[in-house]
Amino acid sequence: MWTAVFIAQDEETSSKIHKIFDEAQILVKIKPFINEETNKKCFEIFVPFSELNEALELIIDVQI
Repeated sequence: MWTAVFIAQDEETSSKIHKIFDEAQILVKIKPFINEETNKKCFEIFVPFSELNEALELIIDVQI
């Protein structure tokens, strides 16, 4: 099961997270969506539930 782990406010941040997860060999899916409040394109980042803790630790470590 895939679990949302982060919402990136721009494509640059989503690409950065994707690269970090790839380097850590964590599977990742990115789903773009439009934030209805700001009308901006954002990116929801998903990882498998089994890799959730590792993904969260990486996000905290890089302080995104």
